Amino acid sequence: MKTPTLDQWNSLPAGTYAFVTLQGENRQWNVLKHDDEQDVTVASTLLVGPAAWTLLYARGLQSVELAYVPGGVDALLPGPTMTMGELTAALEAFDPEMLLRMRVDGEMKSPGRPFHHGSTEREVSLNVAAQRTTVGEFLEQLAEYKVLDREPFNPLAITPDLPVRVRERNHRSDDAWSITDVLQAGGRAYLYLA
Repeated sequence: MKTPTLDQWNSLPAGTYAFVTLQGENRQWNVLKHDDEQDVTVASTLLVGPAAWTLLYARGLQSVELAYVPGGVDALLPGPTMTMGELTAALEAFDPEMLLRMRVDGEMKSPGRPFHHGSTEREVSLNVAAQRTTVGEFLEQLAEYKVLDREPFNPLAITPDLPVRVRERNHRSDDAWSITDVLQAGGRAYLYLA
């Protein structure tokens, strides 16, 4: 999943159990948040005090898999996003030759083809593309997809009212970024993600 913000991390309630890999490490740690004072157990080591949970975040989270969150994972659900109609209209205002980029996990990447994600009934997901694309090329690609095939053989027709999110993988339900704006800067068009 995408790395949570510090506010999202801190808002996870007592009893949260997660599998965490820290930056620069290959080992996955079992992490349990004990209470609202942020005492935390990492593997079998108890770290005590209000800074323990935040300190773990400060070490650098490479990946997080939430195994259990009391009350659900609302804190990490993506926020509001642009619809297909809003995204298309915003991009049509730009020069079609303009390079289109987006920032994902601190890196600049290109939006890719639309697909249907198994965890959503009525939502279009955008892949992360390996190669760069222009505004015009991306709009042409969106226009090619009128229907997204879904399992079990239940197609999703793309309509202007469908929300659009960005996902790097199709096998997880919690790695979505919302598209909050489309802006021009430095001769390029950017999808702003949150």
